[in-house]
Amino acid sequence: METVFQTCQPRQEVLEGRVEADIFAAKLSDVMHNKAPDVYGNPEKFFAQTFPTSGLTTLIEEVFGRISGVRSSNNPIIRLETSFGGGKTHSLIALYHLARQGRNIQGIEQLADPGVIPNNATDVAAVVGSDLDPQSGIEHADGIVTYTMWGEIAYQLAGPTGYKIMEENDRSGIAPGTQRLEKLIGNRPTLIMIDEIARYYRAANGKMVGQDTLAGQTVAFMHTLLEFAASKERVVVVYTLAETSDAYASETEDLKTALRETSRVSARLEKVLRPTAETEIAAIVKRRLFTRVDESAGAAVAQEFFDYYRKAHEQGVALPQKAMRVEYKDELCRSYPFHPELLDTLNRKTATIQNFQKTRGALRLLASVILNLWQQKEADTYLIHPHHVELAVPIIRDDLTSRLGRDAFTSVIEADIFSEKQDTHVQEIDQDWLSKDKPPLGKRVAQTVFLHSITQGVASGVEPALLNLAVGQPGLDYQFISKALTDLEKTCWYMEFDGARYRFKTEPSINKIVADETDNYTKAVAKQELAARIKNYYAEKHFKPVFFPEGPESVDDDTGKPKLVIIHFDSETVNASQSQAYDDPPALVDRIYQKAGVQQAFRINQNNLIFLVANANEVAPMIEQARKYKALAALTDKERLKDFTKEQREELKNRAAAAELDLKVRVASAYRHLFYPSGEAGAVAGLAQHVLPPQDVGQINNTNQQDLLLQVLSELGKTLTSQDKPLAAAYAQSKIWSGTKEVMTTEDFRQAFCQKRVLPILFDPEQVKETIKEGVQKGLWVYYNGQKAFTRDNAAGLMVQLTSDHKLYTREKALRDGILEKPKPAQPATKGGATTVPKTPKPVCLLCGQNPCVCFNSGGGGGYFHEKKPLVAAGVPNKAFADLRDLCEKEKVEALASLTIKLKDIKSVQAVALMLPQYQKQNPVIEQDFTVELPDGSLELKFSGGWQNYREVKNFTERLAKSARETYVETRLTFEYLEPVSPQGEELARMNESLNTFKVEKIEIEAKETKDE
Repeated sequence: METVFQTCQPRQEVLEGRVEADIFAAKLSDVMHNKAPDVYGNPEKFFAQTFPTSGLTTLIEEVFGRISGVRSSNNPIIRLETSFGGGKTHSLIALYHLARQGRNIQGIEQLADPGVIPNNATDVAAVVGSDLDPQSGIEHADGIVTYTMWGEIAYQLAGPTGYKIMEENDRSGIAPGTQRLEKLIGNRPTLIMIDEIARYYRAANGKMVGQDTLAGQTVAFMHTLLEFAASKERVVVVYTLAETSDAYASETEDLKTALRETSRVSARLEKVLRPTAETEIAAIVKRRLFTRVDESAGAAVAQEFFDYYRKAHEQGVALPQKAMRVEYKDELCRSYPFHPELLDTLNRKTATIQNFQKTRGALRLLASVILNLWQQKEADTYLIHPHHVELAVPIIRDDLTSRLGRDAFTSVIEADIFSEKQDTHVQEIDQDWLSKDKPPLGKRVAQTVFLHSITQGVASGVEPALLNLAVGQPGLDYQFISKALTDLEKTCWYMEFDGARYRFKTEPSINKIVADETDNYTKAVAKQELAARIKNYYAEKHFKPVFFPEGPESVDDDTGKPKLVIIHFDSETVNASQSQAYDDPPALVDRIYQKAGVQQAFRINQNNLIFLVANANEVAPMIEQARKYKALAALTDKERLKDFTKEQREELKNRAAAAELDLKVRVASAYRHLFYPSGEAGAVAGLAQHVLPPQDVGQINNTNQQDLLLQVLSELGKTLTSQDKPLAAAYAQSKIWSGTKEVMTTEDFRQAFCQKRVLPILFDPEQVKETIKEGVQKGLWVYYNGQKAFTRDNAAGLMVQLTSDHKLYTREKALRDGILEKPKPAQPATKGGATTVPKTPKPVCLLCGQNPCVCFNSGGGGGYFHEKKPLVAAGVPNKAFADLRDLCEKEKVEALASLTIKLKDIKSVQAVALMLPQYQKQNPVIEQDFTVELPDGSLELKFSGGWQNYREVKNFTERLAKSARETYVETRLTFEYLEPVSPQGEELARMNESLNTFKVEKIEIEAKETKDE
């Protein structure tokens, strides 16, 4: 689709900015006195730029058909009825040139039938009401001064000689009779034009003539003149009356009534014409402003826009019904290169403002719009839309404000739409759109709304459907327009939506009231509010909170309730994106984690605290939201609410409630960097970092933020709560019980969970008791309560207590200390003189007590039987691979022949699909079970094969998943290694890193030491 810059050529004076403000304000008197610009004063130039409207053609043929005698039955009286700027003055100038030049003007055949136009000049008088001065008169070059309409007409038709005929009546102010007109005109072909008669009528009403007024005498003269013209075959009177909605509405109505009552003849022979029809404005504007418009290109553009609107309507976008009819495509063609809604808005709305002057005002404004467009040349300008009325251009801004008496809208523009001093709300919104390579949609929507707003009253504003029609264009998603509109509604100080229309008002909206109140609250006040809110949002629950510590001495080093340390946003922040972790923990976090107390001793209980740090980019928005919350809280005070209307009170209450919730969202959005103790290789200084997921309003409302922290840590495998499975005794023994230690108290065992980073954070001590009891049952240690020892033989009655009095012993230590009796050697039994040797019991796994083992873990040592099984680990990638390495170390597995990764959530499956191409050379086997519940059915799919085939399946399943109500998926990736790989080697480390890079969440790993036979 071609742009207007490719298909249209503006006139040179438009492109050079040489179109002066008054060049479109045609003045008949200037043409008569040779003072008009060439575009009006030169007949050939004038007609070259004049579009032959049906009204103008009819007017020319009606007037000159009678004057030439070719059509003697034509009406002798023509009344032009139109508003200011509606083409009347242009039409009178056309009649004047034709009367003076006859048919000697080049190109006249384009406007009318040349046969009706006289060969020679016609006597013509043209009187403009605004030029007449009832008091001082009009002084002519020869010294003659005319005071009345009839005196001026006489002077124009016959100079001093003609004036002599009317002099007495002119000076007395008494209207002449038909005898004077007969003497002045006789039977000569004559054209008399009277423009802006209503304006003169108002002035004449102030001058007394005997017992009457000059206005009354003027009505009498008009009666006489019209009666005279009706009696002559080749005399025509053309006069103009504006619409009753214009500046001289009352005078216009008085004149209509007076003329209707006094002259039945004139009413019978009068023809009323409108020079310009509504449908011809586009053609007039195009002819006046462009030298070339490619109409065939316009038809192609019209088709594109029409198809775009229809498709959008089918998708549920609100659009006017007229845009769905084929006639609207024709309107797009006729208006090209202008969007129909631009011309329609200027003609039907802006033109109702007294000072705009319809076609004349539109020409002046659009000349400036075109100049700016051709200077900027925005790439997607296929039509000239309402939003191209660029308020950043001073001349355009002035045309729509001060020139129209709408000065109050200047402050609206400078606050909401455009300002050179500082960014307005629209400019701030558009920074985001432009950063996403989108057009400035805030400006486009706002300037469209503004153009509909400067007309005050019920017509002010624009309906959503009409706004969509005016702003939308092929290639632009209506969802973007909707978002821009929502953003404007939320932020603009003077924009409102009353349920039917969007508009800019000169009175401040709720947005402005809130903004002014917000200015009363400093950042310091906002920070105090934030501190209180943070303490409330993270109040003690699962963790004991430590708010805003200044150093290690502020955080106790003990084994009590796990601590949540929240760093003040002014003390430390993390400079990272919201989705990306930071390499090193902030200095204050590291200092508190490593040291304790005033003496800065080494912190022992490092596994008993976590840290929460704000993101640097989110601190300012959080503070600003706190200021807004304080402002709305003040505005909704009972006494303050009395100052507002009922609707405003409701709006303020709703906003206050939303602001409180938004503040919580802002705090959660800022405090997203979680640092927790970790024994994994990737942890920096013993701390791993996790960026908390964003939360929506539903998740965050009425929720203690500690719940989210516990959930995240649980997913990371870092919690031991009542909801978790107890830690396996064998694993606990390997991490807590050092090789040389033979005895430890149960309290020391519990405290080890607060100290060792490789262990989960302990939230429920009962879990420790279960682990201790399991260890006794499996013979890993002996439990001694000071009176009785418990082993796997009598563990059923054990009641574990976590104290310094109850201890755990190795079996050897318990035997040496006499806590356990040494077993007596078994004596051979005799039966019938024969000795029976006791059978050696069948070895079983220490953990599960089964042979073969069913837990996939070795009881370790002692020659116990253990069937080789796959090594299994699960969790987030870091934890799963760490557990796998630990299992391999425990089982003394030095090399792996195969590795299978299982994934069960769609996001992780999609993430791994992005990772797989870099592992093509290893030729992994991909197996997938995929089930989707669709709106009208379901589909099950099973796949097994290599990457090349899976790529096609992946594209298919991802498309299905987008439209599915439910999706169930399980994917298994199996890597068979030609040469076994080390569990501690680079191969698995790279795999772990890749899974992290592609943000895979949970996995299950199954590794085999030897290949299946």
